[in-house]
Amino acid sequence: GMRFREGDELLDMDVVAAETSKDLLVVTNEGFAKRTAIEEYRLQGRNGYGVKAVQLAEGRGSLVGALIVEETDQVMAIMKSGKVIRSDVNEVKRTGRTTQGVTLAKPDKGDEIISIARNEETDDEENQLEEKEATSENEEA
Repeated sequence: GMRFREGDELLDMDVVAAETSKDLLVVTNEGFAKRTAIEEYRLQGRNGYGVKAVQLAEGRGSLVGALIVEETDQVMAIMKSGKVIRSDVNEVKRTGRTTQGVTLAKPDKGDEIISIARNEETDDEENQLEEKEATSENEEA
């Protein structure tokens, strides 16, 4: 089992191979993101209290998502308004565990990020879709 201190909450969890070159990406509702090498986090045994993933300062918001990512991945920040912003993971500099992070997306006034997700579409799939749409438009004309 996992232990929690009063006020702690589980944001997300995943299983990662012991030897990996992947990173942990965390994002706040105010649009800040931090990417840290998985190897910087110590292994937790049963009844562990977890490991601090980010040092949040006033005005940076609260955590809304965490993903295991590779540098070539693309993530989507989903706003409360329904707006979706896509960003390449490599735009978020890899930093240490307790740093505050950098801006991933800037929500409009009154808006906020409510979730993040990995973009599973590849560039090839997007190009094929665009070509198909262009062909359909030409056939209709």
